[in-house]
Amino acid sequence: MDFLDNALNVSSWAVENQSTNGGWLWPFSYGFSGGVLGVMDENWYGAMTQGLGMSFLTRMYNITGNQTYLDAAENATKLFNVSVENGGFLRYYGGNPWYEEYPTPDAGSFVLNGYIYSLIGLYDLYATTGSNVSKKLYDDGVDSLINMISIFDLGCSSSYDLVHHSILSSPPNIANYMYHGLHISLLSIINSIEPGDPFKSVQERWSGYSDGVCFNSPNRANQ
Repeated sequence: MDFLDNALNVSSWAVENQSTNGGWLWPFSYGFSGGVLGVMDENWYGAMTQGLGMSFLTRMYNITGNQTYLDAAENATKLFNVSVENGGFLRYYGGNPWYEEYPTPDAGSFVLNGYIYSLIGLYDLYATTGSNVSKKLYDDGVDSLINMISIFDLGCSSSYDLVHHSILSSPPNIANYMYHGLHISLLSIINSIEPGDPFKSVQERWSGYSDGVCFNSPNRANQ
């Protein structure tokens, strides 16, 4: 019961502290990756925060039946359609929509784990409500992931982000052991949702990287 009480307290906080635009803000300025992509002013919103919030609140709705939790989760989708320039976290990479964990102002950071967390949140909301809004955002996001996942493949590991594509003089930010394992786990979740296991080969190859098996990435020559 203590765990449920704590979860209920968090749920109440999330509802009470959600902005009118559906976001949960970070009340400090932050220069991701040393600020090479610009500094985010205080009160910024991130896609990972929104995704985790949606996942949590939909689960709490399923446990309690409290409609205010579900309303807040649905409200959290609004910022997915708001560009970074307009205070949201939607950005494009070669025509592919991307939901930024860190909406860096000068160029895209494209952090992989935060992006997939946001997709899971959108799917959880769709699975609970049948919302066409969250389903469309999720489907578009998965299409982007299919189109872009190879860019994160460094041949012996995965990249944490794509700062090295936004700032060509920057070296790849190689995911450490923990984050590389997280990438594999998150891809396995999307594989469990999507028909045909679209990231099965990536998941298997990246699991091999964890065991010291390296391959030549198709994008390696460009990094």
